[in-house]
Amino acid sequence: MTPAGAGDRRRLILHIGHGKTGSSAIQSFLSANRDRLAAARIDYPPLSSEAEERATRGDTMSGNLAMGADWVQAIHRRMAESRQNVVLFSNETVFHKVGSDPAPFADLARAHALTVVMFLRDPFDHVLSSYDQALKRGRLPATPESHAGKSRVLEQAADLLDGLDHFGVPVVLRNYSRSPDLLATFLGTLPLADPDGFLMGSTVGDRPVNRSLAAGERSFLRALVQSGAGSLARGVADALVDGLPRVPADRVSLSPEVVAELSAAWAGLLTRINARLPADERLRLIAPEPADPRSVPATLNAEQLSVIAAAIAREMRRMATPSAKQEEFDTFWTLADKHETGARVSRGEQAFLLRKALEIRPGAPVVKRRLRAILASRLGEPQNSGPLSG
Repeated sequence: MTPAGAGDRRRLILHIGHGKTGSSAIQSFLSANRDRLAAARIDYPPLSSEAEERATRGDTMSGNLAMGADWVQAIHRRMAESRQNVVLFSNETVFHKVGSDPAPFADLARAHALTVVMFLRDPFDHVLSSYDQALKRGRLPATPESHAGKSRVLEQAADLLDGLDHFGVPVVLRNYSRSPDLLATFLGTLPLADPDGFLMGSTVGDRPVNRSLAAGERSFLRALVQSGAGSLARGVADALVDGLPRVPADRVSLSPEVVAELSAAWAGLLTRINARLPADERLRLIAPEPADPRSVPATLNAEQLSVIAAAIAREMRRMATPSAKQEEFDTFWTLADKHETGARVSRGEQAFLLRKALEIRPGAPVVKRRLRAILASRLGEPQNSGPLSG
């Protein structure tokens, strides 16, 4: 896996997801086995004590790389500090943050022997899992069909791969849908003398990470978001998938007309991407099996209701006496999530960011003009509470 011409530069492996390809399970495994990785001369830097605790419990997380504005510089700093031969970072947000622009990777590749590891997933399998994830994060896709139609993951992946080729950045591609043992597949991308032996001696979680939703959970989260309580959805969803990891998921389906339309639209992108995958791992347009709504009652059992009630009570206590800093934190969290997924940023959220910019540079005339224009355009809109108030 060492790139040609890498010389004596320290090796950097950057696992970038993409989303809904088992990243949380991989990251939990890496955190739980950090010492064994270090013994194999692979540095998997910890992000924070809280993140480590979540990872070792097998809870949903987002890797060991903070995706702030200086994320590339943060990697450079860790590379300079590390004493290991290989430094490994994992965060699927990298895929969404860079879009199809490979410039950050080119920067990293100039300084280090960089290899990018990326997992893909059969398109229909991916968009339906992504639909669930949108609900878990408090967003409301109108229908599975509309959500699938807006997906740009294949286009972004194909463009990004072309860009990485242009800069000579090595990429290891794997297909999540063709990986019966996800951890074994991932370890095969690392410079380990005996990946199978490493896995056999590792600490492996005994429960799924970030499972998909059951029909009753999906219906409840939709109702929660529709009622205007989307801010509660994240806490409720995380409590369900982390607290009840073995609840069986129920399928979401797509109409035959949408399946045919998307299959035609995606065919060219699959050709571009599959040229880079091994023959037995190529992406396939496998239509989702239709779900019979009569066979999947949208009900919740006593355990699910208990978890939901506790999660809502916890969120309500937190919101009952919110501090300004907590409100700002929540807003920044929402904006970061929207940036990751390409969701629309409201004018109220734009106004919030411009106000924060004025706190840093109070006399900035361009910022003031933009803020006045946004506030004027919001006349007649329902006013938000908290830090987004206009």
